[in-house]
Amino acid sequence: MKLSHQIRHIWHEAFYGLAPKGGVDFAMKCKDVTEKIDLAEWPTGRWGRFRFWLHISLCQACKDYLELSQALRKAIREYAHLTQSKPRLDHLNQSLFQKYLKK
Repeated sequence: MKLSHQIRHIWHEAFYGLAPKGGVDFAMKCKDVTEKIDLAEWPTGRWGRFRFWLHISLCQACKDYLELSQALRKAIREYAHLTQSKPRLDHLNQSLFQKYLKK
């Protein structure tokens, strides 16, 4: 287990062991956090962002899910960019062929 995972586990146990019920409710639930991650709807306002990042700091599974989702979004954007640029290059090649083959 990585050191960061061990620290997060200790932080998780300490928070949930010491926090009163209101404090536990203040930290978002996994379902709410993953929904925001899936929809890329980052919380607005100080308290919303704080609650989101508090949960991410406590929950290794949600931290991993966030990192995986971000990596997938980046890969999809890069793939979409590559597939969109190829038709443009094909169109440019065709127009250049047509222009210079006529001469």
